[in-house]
Amino acid sequence: MRCFLVSVVLTTLVAGCGGEASERSAPRFSPPAGPAPAVYRGLFPCEDCPGIETTLWLRSDHTFFWRQRYLGDAGEPLMTTHNLGRWEADSEGALVLRGSGPPRRLVADAPDALVLETPSRSTHRLSLDSDAGAFTDPIRIEGVAVVENGAAVLTECRTGLAAPAGGADMRRFLRQYRSLGYRGKPAFIEVEAVLEWSDDGTLRSFAVDRFVTIKPGRAC
Repeated sequence: MRCFLVSVVLTTLVAGCGGEASERSAPRFSPPAGPAPAVYRGLFPCEDCPGIETTLWLRSDHTFFWRQRYLGDAGEPLMTTHNLGRWEADSEGALVLRGSGPPRRLVADAPDALVLETPSRSTHRLSLDSDAGAFTDPIRIEGVAVVENGAAVLTECRTGLAAPAGGADMRRFLRQYRSLGYRGKPAFIEVEAVLEWSDDGTLRSFAVDRFVTIKPGRAC
């Protein structure tokens, strides 16, 4: 009987220590430390296509860019979607992306991998790609533009990133801005632009390919 009790006590202690070690060794999301983005890539499962090529750019200023390419049978992208916004690490050590639509939550699967939480039984994994560069895709964005001395500074709504906005089509924006009588007031606009980055990782400018519209009465 005495041996049985000793065995139970030892088993309980070992189980308890094993649980604590498991909790200590559970991977947690590691935020990017420098100005260069941490970029994660992966191929997500798709019910009606060969896969969804997914890329996530995480910047140390807590902004993110998300791109998904739905692939055809030959591996070519048939459709591309983008999202952008701000990220945070929650109390459980997971990564939470807040952009358009519901928040996305990703948990660390390893020091260099993240797994997207979904209702699907299939794993949606992204792995760190240390050779990838900054986000330079053309993207449609909404933001607030302020014009001073004939030049516009644009603040993107979801990320809060702000920089001068240039490009040939900004002339059309300036004409509409003046015709609507804004006169130095902020204007909520929609544009298609490429984000241009400085060497230190800061946003240098929005290169506007197309001015879409001004939306009076709107704000971020």
